[in-house]
Amino acid sequence: MRVIVKNILIFLSIGIIGVSCNTDFDLNAPYQPIPIVYSLLDQSADTQFVKINKSFIGDGNNVEYAGVNDSVLFSSVSARIEELQNGNALNTYDLEELWVTNLQNGLFYEDSQMVYYFVPSSPLNDESTYKLIIETNEIGEPITAETDLIDGSGLSFNFLFGLSLGLNGLQLADVDLGTNNVYYDPLIKWNTSNNGKRYELLLKFNYNEVT
Repeated sequence: MRVIVKNILIFLSIGIIGVSCNTDFDLNAPYQPIPIVYSLLDQSADTQFVKINKSFIGDGNNVEYAGVNDSVLFSSVSARIEELQNGNALNTYDLEELWVTNLQNGLFYEDSQMVYYFVPSSPLNDESTYKLIIETNEIGEPITAETDLIDGSGLSFNFLFGLSLGLNGLQLADVDLGTNNVYYDPLIKWNTSNNGKRYELLLKFNYNEVT
């Protein structure tokens, strides 16, 4: 029994020593360019923009890399937007390059940024699907994404709210608290539209002050 125990202890000691000596390792994995694409299609705008970048990595300070345009730009990009209905392409728009310079201060490069844009021949159709296709020599397969648009015609405020507000106006408190005021308490409601999940209400209040 003693011999077996000693052999086991010697084996464990050798294993611990071998592991403890190997402390060097790489923090960074082998680099692979990962596309980072952002776009917001707006049927009320005449020009549509797409931001196409790639991930970056290095052994130095990544904050410094973020300030260099070449770190996040593909060397060559060919991109287009296809308008689809029932699987058929109605229109194809090639994206063009545009350098923008009116940038706010921040972590990323501030002198200029590359964006891509296209001008549709007619306003974007919320009954169509739009497919983005990007080809670059740094990634073998095309980069693709599809989206539907929010149905703007389906978004409408409650009819009774608009009618009542137009007839009764909006009554506020009087400086003379002894008067009996009748207040109109309207509820702001609207019907949601297809593909629209989140909404933000902005209210502008215009008034005339009379002494």
